[in-house]
Amino acid sequence: MSDKLGFGIVGLGQRAERHAESISRLNGCYLAAVCSRKLDKAAEFASRHGSPKIYDEVEYLLDDEQVDVVVLSTPNSLHLQHAAMIAKTGRSLIIECPLETTLERVENLLSIVEDEGVFISSPAEVIFSDECINAKAAIDDGRLGKVLSGKLDIFPHSDIYNRASSWKCNPELSGGRIDILDSYSEMLLLCHLFGPVTKLDKINDSSYRAYFDRDTSIEINFKAPDGLRHSKFSISGDKGAVSISSDTFKARKSNRNNLDSFYGSYISSLEDGIDMMIGSDLIFNGTKLLNLL
Repeated sequence: MSDKLGFGIVGLGQRAERHAESISRLNGCYLAAVCSRKLDKAAEFASRHGSPKIYDEVEYLLDDEQVDVVVLSTPNSLHLQHAAMIAKTGRSLIIECPLETTLERVENLLSIVEDEGVFISSPAEVIFSDECINAKAAIDDGRLGKVLSGKLDIFPHSDIYNRASSWKCNPELSGGRIDILDSYSEMLLLCHLFGPVTKLDKINDSSYRAYFDRDTSIEINFKAPDGLRHSKFSISGDKGAVSISSDTFKARKSNRNNLDSFYGSYISSLEDGIDMMIGSDLIFNGTKLLNLL
C-alpha cells in the first residue's frame, strides 16, 4: 500500500468517467488501476485519467496491492459475483446503484460484506445536494411539523437506453424494468428522509402510495407531467413545505459537486470508522422499496 489511497474501477462506462474525475480531485487519493473486459478500452480510459495499471479480469486487479478501494460500475447482475470476490480480499467497496437485481441478491451481497467486515456504500449523489440536505434538516428539526403528504414525480429515462449496445436493454443484466431501476437514487432518498417503507399501495399502472416508518405517506408517480425532463419532489407538513426541484435531480447526472461530496463523506467515514450516510441499512431499505414497485 502506498502513502496515498489507491482506487480501482471495474467497468468503464459513462458512470466510471465521473468516478475517475471525482477520485482525481480527492486529497491523498489516486486512481491506481482500471479494469475492462477489453484491454484497449482500459488502456484508453487509463490514458485519459492517469491510471498506471490496466486489467481485463477482476482477479488480476485484486492481485494489485496498490488497490485499496474498488469501485464497481459493472452491470447490476454482476455486482454480487464481483462484490463477493472483492470482499474476501478485505477491500472497501463502492457499488453503483442499483446494488443488484433482486432484494434476495442484495441481502446476499450485504451479508457477505458484513461477514468480511468490509466498508460499503453506493453513490446516490442527489442525497448530497443542498436542497436534499435542507429538506432532511427541515423534517428532522420539526420545521415542517407533521409531514402530511408528499409527491415524487419521476421522469423515466428508459428512452435513452433504447440502444442495442446498452446492457441496460437486457433484462438479465439490468434486472428488469429500467424505468423503475433508474429511480434507485430517488428510492434511497425517500428512505433517507422517512425511514424504512412499511407498506405500498398501487394507485394505478403508473402511481403508488408508499408508507414509511415515520408515519408518512408519499405518492410516487412514474408518469411524469408534460414538460418534466427530470424528477421533482414536494413535501407538505402542517407547519410548512419544502420541495426538491427537477434541477437538483438533473445535477445528479451532470453536476460534479454532489459526487465529490459523496466521495468526501466516504473517505471521512472510512478513516473515522463511522457509519456512512449511505450505508448497508439505507441500501437495504431503498432496495426493498424498489422491489415493491
